[in-house]
Amino acid sequence: MKIYNKSYFFMGLFCLGAIPLFVSDIVPVDWWQYGITIAFSSLFLYRGLSREGSERDRVFREYFKETALLCMVHYILLK
Repeated sequence: MKIYNKSYFFMGLFCLGAIPLFVSDIVPVDWWQYGITIAFSSLFLYRGLSREGSERDRVFREYFKETALLCMVHYILLK
């Protein structure tokens, strides 16, 4: 198993680590909080362990950086 993005992988493990706390009733939660925790952990683990998820995240970050710079330039020019 190859880890393509370590930060997402460890965040997924961190989110998944909350499930035993929920099951053992150390942290009382409602049913929908299980679903949210499992969804976030699976999302982070997918981005950390798959090449496609890591590549998609990289493309998104580049697009976000370009968009943020473009918006900042427009803001500076208007000011």
